[in-house]
Amino acid sequence: LVVDDDLQIREVLSDILIMNGHILTACADGETALEALDNQDFDLMITDLGMPGMSGMELAETAHKLKPQMPIAMITGWGTQLDKKQVKASGILTVLAKPFHLKDIKDLIDELV
Repeated sequence: LVVDDDLQIREVLSDILIMNGHILTACADGETALEALDNQDFDLMITDLGMPGMSGMELAETAHKLKPQMPIAMITGWGTQLDKKQVKASGILTVLAKPFHLKDIKDLIDELV
């Protein structure tokens, strides 16, 4: 499950995942992502932090309560400003800084899935 309000980021992540043989659902916001989580199980959720409406942190907290076994990764340009205790409590296992590279995403998937 890929969640980012930026269409270009969603497309890049989608392309990387599809090229590596993964099937995915891409959502533009937290509400849509929660609907997807209600209807399907995912091996991994990758979410942006800063999104309108529901932040990636709020999404991660809710998703972790719904699916505690699902690994969650966050992609953000604000990684150094995150509270590490809040990140951990939200079920986020990895925070990846933007901009990221293809290898970063492959490594993230190998680590969490």
